[in-house]
Amino acid sequence: MTARSIVGTAIRVLGSAKLRLVTATTTSFDFGTPNDLFLPAVGCRSGDRVIVVFDAASSANTAASIEGELDALDALIATADADVGAPSFTAILAAMEALHTSAGALLTEGSTDTVSFVVQDANDVAGAFGTAATAITDGVLTGGVGNQRAVTGVQLQSSRPWLRCRATSTGTTDTFDVSCTVLAFPRRV
Repeated sequence: MTARSIVGTAIRVLGSAKLRLVTATTTSFDFGTPNDLFLPAVGCRSGDRVIVVFDAASSANTAASIEGELDALDALIATADADVGAPSFTAILAAMEALHTSAGALLTEGSTDTVSFVVQDANDVAGAFGTAATAITDGVLTGGVGNQRAVTGVQLQSSRPWLRCRATSTGTTDTFDVSCTVLAFPRRV
């Protein structure tokens, strides 16, 4: 008997979401309708333990640069296709080199901005997310520079059946692609 056969069937995914941070902002994960997790509706049972897993992959923020370089290259190619003052081979080569340089930066882990995570809980107000407060957790969610991961347990409170998970970036130099998975398992596991 493997560990997975003992524990695997007891663990349930309550929600999973992804987001991208390219500016200094705090963004909530959208787990579907409603955006936040109403624990009784997503399969969380009385006595369950809840774990939240965050994973942030960082890269140099070159998306805007690449879009501009692609537009410039498209314009050169369109001019060549229309045979209107066809651009020089050197101009097309220079545009392709700029695009190649920016694309290579996407493979570089970000080293400037920080990312951090927050788990909030809230009371229920007529079936909607009520007043948010930082949830009681047992993990380090402060994050840092570059790729970051965090795993935290959440202490559930019966009067606060909603969970909201958030990620914050501190700048505009790096891009963070962040995923969040919320898991539940019985206390006996």
